[in-house]
Amino acid sequence: MLVSAMRPFTSSLASLRLTATSLRIASKFVDDFRVSNSDFATIAGISSVELNFLESEFLTALNFKINVDRPLFESYAYCILAQDNN
Repeated sequence: MLVSAMRPFTSSLASLRLTATSLRIASKFVDDFRVSNSDFATIAGISSVELNFLESEFLTALNFKINVDRPLFESYAYCILAQDNN
C-alpha cells in the first residue's frame, strides 16, 4: 500500500519532490507563520497544483500521522549518527 501511495515520488525528480513536500508539511506542522503554497512551490521550482497534489498524497500515505514519538526519533538519530562515525 505505501509503495503504491508513494508513486508520485518515484520519477527522476523524486528527491526534489519528496524534499519540497516534506519541508512544506513540516513547516505547516511547526510554524505559526506560513508561507503560501504558491510561494513555497515557486521557491521549490514546482507548480502550486503539483505541490498541493504531492502534499495530499504524502499525508495520505502517512495516514496523516506526521508526528514521531521520542523513542522512534532517537532510534533513527542513533542509526544516522552511527553511519556518520563509520
